[in-house]
Amino acid sequence: MRDLGLESRYQQLHCDSMEFDPRPYLASVELAFIDGAHSLAYVRNDTEKVAQMMAARGLVFWHDYGGKADSDR
Repeated sequence: MRDLGLESRYQQLHCDSMEFDPRPYLASVELAFIDGAHSLAYVRNDTEKVAQMMAARGLVFWHDYGGKADSDR
């Protein structure tokens, strides 16, 4: 991203999303990627938090959220 000059346009957050507080980001996220960790609990938690954080025309991508591998581990 540095080569494209986009450093000020994104922020990558590293944390356990179960502990993440979405309030500082309310209605400000234009693009979100949810890695569901093959767990219904994480997919639900992350989706609910991202819904609060999304800007009016935001876009969300999900990964590892469906199929037989998902469970409440």
